[in-house]
Parts: sequence; C-alpha cells; structure tokens
Amino acid sequence: MQFEYDSKALLTLAPKFDKNASDKSIAEDYLQGLTTLSKTGGLAADSQFAKTTISELDAYIKAGGSGALKLSGQPKGDAETQIFNAMKVSLHLN
Repeated sequence: MQFEYDSKALLTLAPKFDKNASDKSIAEDYLQGLTTLSKTGGLAADSQFAKTTISELDAYIKAGGSGALKLSGQPKGDAETQIFNAMKVSLHLN
C-alpha cells in the first residue's frame, strides 16, 4: 500500500474498544490520536482543549491508570466536541 498524494486523513469515531479493554488502554489510544491530530492539523495545535486533554491523559497513563480521570478541557467546535463526547462514553465518564 502506498500513500497517495491526494489522500486525506479523516477523523473517524466509532466503538472500537473491546468491552474488556482497560481505561488505561483506551486513554493511551486517545492520547496517541489527539497528539497525531494536533501534529497533522486535524485539531489546532494551539487548541486549549487539545493541550489540556493531552496533559490530563498523559498524567493518568503515567499514574498507571489509577484514580479517576477527570477531563477539564472545554471543547470548541464540532470536532473537539465529538472527540470529547466519544472519550466520555469510552472511558465511562459523566
């Protein structure tokens, strides 16, 4: 498979985690996704939501996934809101 010059990555959210997946594994996946989206322009690199959420996910992962994960970043725009809502559902947050 080769990357095409006119290919464009699209943000896709879907139920992709096994019901037995740990919250730490799910958080690691979101951290990788948000970091990649910030670097590739899918999300604005200077987005306060992205910066805050990346920082909070990173701290949660470094703590071994223990304790309650609290996401305090306020999404702005459709993409950030969809990501935020998907994280809340996937990570069982209120």
